[in-house]
Amino acid sequence: MKTALLIAPRWKNNYRFAADDRIRTEFRRLGHNRGIKGDFLKENSRIVVESAYQLRTLGERRCRLKNI
Repeated sequence: MKTALLIAPRWKNNYRFAADDRIRTEFRRLGHNRGIKGDFLKENSRIVVESAYQLRTLGERRCRLKNI
């Protein structure tokens, strides 16, 4: 589950109310800024949203196959 592996290190429930600067500091510490040009917080957000969408789509497909 490559998708879940992309989401897990980038999402914590306490990020919901954290300031952008705090999340940027945490992501730098975790190395989630490496290889990203520009706003790495925005890119990490895009990665999480896209991965969550893919995970949901995969779950829907598996559910449909079970119901056939």
